[in-house]
This record gives sequence, C-alpha cells and structure tokens, in this order.
Amino acid sequence: MLYGIRVGITNYCNLGCDYCFFKEWLTLDRQGQKEMPLLEMRQILGYCKRDRVKEIMLHGGEPMLHSHIQRLIKMIRKDKVSISLQTNGIFDHALLESITKNDIAKCLINYNHPDFLKKPNDKELLDANIKGMREAGYDLTLGYNIFESAPDYGFFIQAVKRFKIKKVRFDLAKPSWNFKNKYITLKALFQSAPLVAKFIKACLNAGAIPQLDCVWPVCFVNRPEFDFMRKQVFILPSVCCTTLDILPGLNISTCLCSTPGEHFKLSEFESLSQADTFFTQAENKFRWQYHARPECKDCLFWINKACEGACLKYKRVLRRNTVNHQDLRSFLADKNNSMRLIPTKPGLFVKKSSNFTLFKLGAALEQQERFDQAFKIFSMVKPGGLKKSEIKYAESFLDRRMAVMVAKDTQFA
Repeated sequence: MLYGIRVGITNYCNLGCDYCFFKEWLTLDRQGQKEMPLLEMRQILGYCKRDRVKEIMLHGGEPMLHSHIQRLIKMIRKDKVSISLQTNGIFDHALLESITKNDIAKCLINYNHPDFLKKPNDKELLDANIKGMREAGYDLTLGYNIFESAPDYGFFIQAVKRFKIKKVRFDLAKPSWNFKNKYITLKALFQSAPLVAKFIKACLNAGAIPQLDCVWPVCFVNRPEFDFMRKQVFILPSVCCTTLDILPGLNISTCLCSTPGEHFKLSEFESLSQADTFFTQAENKFRWQYHARPECKDCLFWINKACEGACLKYKRVLRRNTVNHQDLRSFLADKNNSMRLIPTKPGLFVKKSSNFTLFKLGAALEQQERFDQAFKIFSMVKPGGLKKSEIKYAESFLDRRMAVMVAKDTQFA
C-alpha cells in the first residue's frame, strides 16, 4: 500500500521563480502549457484505488491555474482520496468559495519576496488568499527557498507572525536537470550552516516549527551553530524517500533529480506499487553507489546507510546517469518484479518508512558512542516498517541507557 503520490497537473506557471528545479519543464506562456485532462486523472485514480493510495499532492506549474481545477478536485475527493496542494498562492480568490478546507487536507504556499512577483497586485492577492485560508481553517504551511548567499528573509518572518503560521517548510535551492536555475552549490551548502541556523532560530522565535523539504547530511548539523537544536525535537532527514510523480501525458517518474531522461508511461506498469519498487531500486542503486564528497567514503553514517551525503541532485552534477528502458526490461525480467504487485491486505508491500532511517541513524550514533544523541533518535522510532529484531534492539538500547541515567541521578541525589 502506498500512502501518497504527486501529480503535476499543469506546467503553466504565473511566476517562474529563478530557483525552481522544475524550470526546464515549466512554461510562462498559456499557449505552450501542458495540462492534465480529466480523463488522465480518472486513469490515475483507477491505479490509486487498486493500491489504496490515501493522498495525492497536486503541483505544477501553478496547479490552481488548471482550467478545470474545481472539477478535478471534486473528482479526487469523490474517490475518497485526500489532497495536499503545493501552490505559490497567486490564484483567483473566488476559488476559495468553491474549494474548501474539506477539499484540501494540507496546503503548502511558497511565499516569495515581493520583488520576485510579476504583477502589481500579486502581493495583495497572495496575502488575501493566505488570510482567507487561515480564517477558513486550512492546514497551512508557508514555504521558503534559499538560493542566495545573503538572502533577505525578513519579509517571510513577518508573514509568519502576521498570519500566525505554525509550520514552515524551507530548503536550499537544488539544481534543475540542466542547471538553468539559481541554486546553492554543494560547497556553498556546507558553508551555509550559520545562515541556516539563524533562519531556523528566526522561525522558532516567530512561533513556527521549521521542517526541511529535502535531505541534509548528518555532518551538516554537527556544528556549534546547531547546539540549540538539541533542545528541540527537530530531526533533519538524511536519507530521501521515493515518491512517485505523474505528469500530463501520464509520464511517471520520481523526483526529477533522480530519474529524468527517458520518459516512462504509467501504462508500462501494472500497478503503482510495481512502479514504486522499480524507481526505489533504481534510486537506491545510484544513492549508495556514489559519494557526494570524498569525506563520505569512510563515514559511519554512510556505511550504515543512515545518510546519503547529499541530495541526489548534487550527485547528478558530475554523473548524469539516467534510468532507462533497459533498466525497466531487466526489472520486469525478474519474475518477482513482473508480478502484479498489488497488496491483498493493508500493510503488504509497505516500503520501509522514516522509522527505518531513524533506526539506522540511532545505530550509527551508538557505534560512535554518541549515546545521548542515539537515545534521542531511538526514542522517536516507531514499530512501523521495522523487523522484530530491530524493534527489540532499539528497546534494549533505551532500557540500558535509561538504567545508566537513573544510576547517575541516584549517585548525585
């Protein structure tokens, strides 16, 4: 059972942000847009029903500019699939009269600097839509992307305070497939620790919990700038998780950083579970074959596959491999893979969740004798996606460390 997939319903955008890693796919011209027909969405929903998909994340382009956005949303909701929306927030305010919080389970609005907006009234429209959605009770997150060495994010923090935003999604901009966007290089990423720490503090002081959109190296936060985070339940993801992405024409892939190149069609797979297995294997092969930096080679986190070193986009800067149809033919030649991988009961074919990544991270920290940090990580591990032996291992570690802490408390009582 897959929990969710992403669906890009249009490549038309009314902003065309410089940092966008979808830049090569987008168009700013209505005449050149590729829009997902309702019939294609119906085909996707057929796959979703068989795989018991619970959520579809709509993106673009600007998804709210789809010419039949209301009908498309109603179609998805009729199939009892929840919707999360990724938008720049600049859309007809009247849409909020027909699309409600009952239709959109979660909404991420990328909140850009006023200087990057295209039309004179875009700022007012953006703020009006955020205000309207907040008042209507939407589960709202504001997004911010850092792509400059010294960004002016004061406007963003003020918006967090003004709209009483509780959740923030942020990231350093990653390279698009042909490097045509503005992005932070891997070298600059490791130099940005003071900037990132300052931004996180600003969000926390404004009353919002910041979360990352992409993976970050474990070593990135092992710096004095991030000491304050030990008081926060704030874990930076260090291993990416495969999520299927379907675009107009029913082209299917995962994140553009890992499987661009040849087009794969949804019809080439008997189920979304089968497609997920294929792309997960392809991503993992690339993920653990190449180091992001020479320092990763002997790193315990890398060896234990608890940290991939950096987003796959950076690894593609030097190695522009793509997943191709020969890979798919080899995959389907395996009888196990060519089967119809559709779950017969809930829980079957569930890919290992973030719990498994946390488990590996905790084990690596334990091997480095960083017991306090390992205790914090293991405390967050849940049973889902783990073997019984792994659950027992985590519980045993927590019991042993708890005994040590109790002994220390008794000693100094």
